[in-house]
Order: sequence, then C-alpha cells, then structure tokens
Amino acid sequence: MFASAANYNLDMPTSAPRKRRATVKKTISANSQASAKSPLLDYHPVTIGELLEFLCPGVLGYEPPSWPPDVFALVMAVLQKSGAYTRVVTNWPPEGERSSKAWVEEITAVANRWRKDSLVGKVPPEVSRWWSVIASNKNATLQDVAQNRPASDALLQLCAAADEAANGVGIPSGDGGAQNEFEWRANEILLFNSTLCQRVHPSRVRVLPKLHTPQNGLTIRSLSHHLAFIAGGEIRPEWYTYSRSQGHCLNLLIVPWPEVVQPAQFSAARPKQGKLLNMPGQFGFFTYSPDVKSRVTRRLSSLLSKGKALVGNIDGVVLPELALTEAEFERASSSIMPKGCFLISGVSSPSLNPNSPGKNSLRLDLPVAPGIRSRIRQEKHHRWKLDKDQISQYGLGNSLDPQVSWWEHIRMGARTLAFISMRPWLTIAALICEDLARQDPMADLVRSVGPNLVLALLMDAPQTVARWPARYATVLADDPGSSVLTVTSAGMAKLSRPPNCELKPRVVALWKDARTRTPIEIEMPEGASAVVLNLTEELVNEFTADGRDDDTASGYPVLSGMHFI
Repeated sequence: MFASAANYNLDMPTSAPRKRRATVKKTISANSQASAKSPLLDYHPVTIGELLEFLCPGVLGYEPPSWPPDVFALVMAVLQKSGAYTRVVTNWPPEGERSSKAWVEEITAVANRWRKDSLVGKVPPEVSRWWSVIASNKNATLQDVAQNRPASDALLQLCAAADEAANGVGIPSGDGGAQNEFEWRANEILLFNSTLCQRVHPSRVRVLPKLHTPQNGLTIRSLSHHLAFIAGGEIRPEWYTYSRSQGHCLNLLIVPWPEVVQPAQFSAARPKQGKLLNMPGQFGFFTYSPDVKSRVTRRLSSLLSKGKALVGNIDGVVLPELALTEAEFERASSSIMPKGCFLISGVSSPSLNPNSPGKNSLRLDLPVAPGIRSRIRQEKHHRWKLDKDQISQYGLGNSLDPQVSWWEHIRMGARTLAFISMRPWLTIAALICEDLARQDPMADLVRSVGPNLVLALLMDAPQTVARWPARYATVLADDPGSSVLTVTSAGMAKLSRPPNCELKPRVVALWKDARTRTPIEIEMPEGASAVVLNLTEELVNEFTADGRDDDTASGYPVLSGMHFI
C-alpha cells in the first residue's frame, strides 16, 4: 500500500535535512489519500434490509412471512452474516425476562400458536412485534447488528420460536400415528422442493430438518434443534421419510463383497487421458472392472435367511463401494424387497472406452409398500486417485505405471446427498469413499443436518483405527454427533499390503459413535462371509446455545452386538 514510502527510512534521525523529512511526510500522505479512494475500499456495507430483500423479495412489508421455516431462513442468514448470535452466551435471556426458564416457556407457547396460525396465513402477535423491530432496523448494516441489542434480541427470539414451531417435521412419529396438518404440509414442501421454505428460494438458502445440535463450541448450528440452516452450495439434498418399522433396534446385514479382487481388474484407459486432451503426462485414467457374480441373488438370500434365523429380524442389507453391477443390484433388490429389508450398495458401471467414463454410484432401494419400492441413486462426488504408494500397497504395478497418478475414470454428474429418516431416533446419510475424506462440498451439509447415522461405502484397505476412515469418522462423531459405520470389501482388504503396518486383512468395517471413546474394528473371523450389526438407540438431552433442551429426543445409535455368519 505504501510502496513509494518504502524507499525511505521512516526511522531517520531528527538531524536529517528538514527538506527530506518533509518529502517523506508528503509521500506518505499522498499514498494514504490514494488508498482511501481505492476501488477495493469504495463499497457500500450491506444492510439488514438488503440481505432480506435478496433472500425474499418484498419480505419487508407490514407482516412477516407466516411460515416458520421462511422466517428461520431469513433471521439465521442475518445472524450468521453479522455474527450477532454469539450474544446468547454473553447476555441472555432478553431484558425484561425473569429467568431463562420463563423465556423458554414463553417461546414454546408462541411456537405452539404459530404452528396453528401459519396454516391460515397468520402469526402470533409476539412474532409480529419482533419482526417489526427487524423492519425498523432495515437500514442498519450487518456489521452493526451485534451492537444493536433490540435487533439482535428480536432475531434470536424469532429464530428460537421458528425452530420450536418446526418440532417433528421430516421425522417419523414414534407411535406410527398420523401427522398433524402442519407436519403434513411441511413434509410435502420438503419432498418436492428439497427445502422446508415456501417463499425463500433454495438457490438462496435452504432449510432442512435437523437431528443433532453441537454440544461443544459455538457456531450458527448451536441455535436450533429442529431446523438446519444451509447457507448454500452445489449439493442438492434429498429427503425421504421411511416409517414402515419402529423400535429401539436396527439390525444391519453387512456383506463385504467382492470377496476377491485381482490386480488384473485395474487397467489404464487407452489413451490414458480419455477425452481430457490437456491432461499432463504424469496423470491418467484407470478403470476397475468388476467380476460378475452369477449367484449373487441366491447367496444374498441365503445370508439374509441365516441372519434372520440368528437375530430374528434384518432391517437392511449393506454392501460396500463397487460391490455390485447394475444388473446384479436389480436382481438383488427384486429378491430382498419382498422380505421387508432395504438394500444399499455401491454399484459399478465401468467405462467401456476412453471416451465413455463409467459410473461409481450408491444405490438405495426401500420397500415402501407391497410391490412398491422407493429408488435412490447418488453419484460419487470425488474420483479415486491411485498414486505410487497405493499402487505399491495393492500390487497394481503390472497394470498401472507407478510413475503416473491415476484418476478413476468415472463421470462427474450432479451432486446430491440423500437423507433417509426411518425412525424418530434414526436418520441415515450415505457417502462413497472419498466423499468422507474430502471436506468440500459435503461437510457443511452433513454437519448442519447432523444425521444420526452416516454410512461410508469404501473400496479400501482394512478399516483399522490407525487409518484415515477412523480419523474422519471421529470428526463427525465429535461434531455434530453422528454415529459412523465404514464398510470395505474383503477382497480389497486382503489385497492391501501397506508398508510398516500390522496386517489385519479381515477388518472389513469400523464403527464410531459419540458415546464410545474409541472406534471399534469389526474383524471377520475365518469362515465368516457376513456380519449382522445390532444398533440400538440411546436418547440424550441436547441443549441449544440459548438454553432450550429437546426433551431427551436426540438419538445416538450405538453398537450393541456383532453376529457373524
């Protein structure tokens, strides 16, 4: 900034010639004036009104939006941009309240009235009063909101009331009863728009149901129990409510296929750069070709029958990344759906030629009713990269040049993330391998929603506590509190020979939850082909930063048993 003045000794002694000292002062003054007029600093600070009008044009009328998730989206955006939400841990509740308990009771009462009023396009008088404070401060800049107590108090109270009003949206009822009209309308909006908002377009911000509130630190996510504020991003969330079964336990049949992986199944594209003609020579594309299993349906059915005989019921079947081809998945799904189990698997569609990238996707079929299934597909968001160390670790040197970094030859399609809400204590999200490790663009969405269970389908080495999946699973278990299950194939685990590491080729899965101190390795004994995991609910009372609890409704799936088949 002071490039001209940098040529002078600003600490020159006072004995220096007076004319030279005057020149230095003049130069500094000139540069300061120039910097004050710099285009980088010539901006207009954003106001509350401008942000709200951007998110929802015409919103600053006489009354606030009547739909609670819309108000939640608007006030959370202001609180996040201004940082004013930190007031809840310095000076709270608002002035005039007798106690935190009294304030929570008032907010709950307002929220209960708001649920009913919103169905006829109205809001309680308290909501109108708080909104009028926001409207009267529409010309206040975002950077001044934290120091504006009336405005910040109104924002925080609107946030709390909207959050409490949305209690139960997107989540199956515990008793299997019918939804009330507010929940029915909210779930319909969520299904068709991938957001709970009516007036705030999802291209600006999204609001989704929420399962966990961080209990450590302080972020914008600390303010709500039931609603998740999603500031933006390229991932489209998809929400499914699946409530056929209830109970305190979920039994998952884990089948670590393929059982054998050969180095010859990995090959280079020809030409190795595919259609990316500008790819540098030290990079190339590789393809993994699955070994088609002719008896996949019969074997899965046999394992499922044995699992049911062992534990009494199987709720879902889980296979790792690239475990099945498209045709195999279709046959397996047709066999499993009538038995009332959901099926989730990584599915491989290898590239047929260099100009046709393959697919690496996650498929999830849910039995909704007899003869009807819900079908979900989620593409992998990050290509697998095989470098020199991994080529050596898996013994692929004959197929792939170790001096080249090889990228998985798959297409990069639209990015989506599915959330499947199965029970009041259980909402599942599933990731494919690299999507667990790469923080962008998944991490913010996963941490905002806080799914109770994250399933990570991998094509990876043994799932030991010393490796990267355990590290990232621990991060999600700490914040937002998700339980995490990583699953790899037995064949890939056996193929792995990492240097200077203890060989554990039969550790095909790993479990980590927020209630258990260390990750748990799931090691298959000799002769076993699958394992049934018993997951049970542990309910915990979580608190928001403003002092509201969730009446011990936060579900933490914990690993209660392992049964090998």
